[in-house]
Amino acid sequence: MSKEVHIVVESHKITCDTVYAPEYDGKSSLPYLLPMYNQCVYYDQYRLEEIIKDGQSVVVDVGASVGLTTMFAARLGAAKIFSFEPNPIDRLALEFVARDNPSVVTAISAAVSDTNGSMMLCISPSLGGSEMVPLENDDRTPLHEEILLAEDAIEISTTTLDSFFEDEGVEVDILKIDAEGCEKRVLAGAEGLLNRWRPTIVMASYHRPEDRDELPEVVRQICPAYDVEEHFLEEGLEPMIRMRAR
Repeated sequence: MSKEVHIVVESHKITCDTVYAPEYDGKSSLPYLLPMYNQCVYYDQYRLEEIIKDGQSVVVDVGASVGLTTMFAARLGAAKIFSFEPNPIDRLALEFVARDNPSVVTAISAAVSDTNGSMMLCISPSLGGSEMVPLENDDRTPLHEEILLAEDAIEISTTTLDSFFEDEGVEVDILKIDAEGCEKRVLAGAEGLLNRWRPTIVMASYHRPEDRDELPEVVRQICPAYDVEEHFLEEGLEPMIRMRAR
């Protein structure tokens, strides 16, 4: 497997390890893209090589960002990948990944949450760092109020995984979640999916101090059959949790 990364900023061509680096406010995303590539692909932080079955696995990539995990999953032979990314800047690159893998990758412009509707998204100047803010008042903080007034805040659509996959006619095998602190919302909207298909879950556990302990409990409350298989705490990589159902 090639470990080289070729960055193509202007040709808009993605083949295997060629990735598109979008610009934001006139600034290149390249400084952020290379560390993300190392984590998602070179070091395989989600351990996809261990769990993807060539030509069989259906993967859901929640928080796909510029599509590095999606690209890697496609290269490993995933049968189908549904990639959710609401940030229009990051999604520029994700859509090129989808175009290069048209029979495998479906890029969805909605954010995954616990309701179908809309939220506000504050676009970060760095890749994968945007902040989602609920429109309802009960979950806002003073920081959220500032974000809602920011010039780079946009309204985005939200969907639950349960409603999205109601008519898709596929069985989800792997659920990857890296939703910038909204992991609990994603899980709350996936109760039917988790209990019906019991996919392997790989999710970020670093956005909030309590995530390492609380996220597994949220999963177990939804589907008691799940156990933590491993906490990935390797130096230099963002902490992740893998859970499987008995």
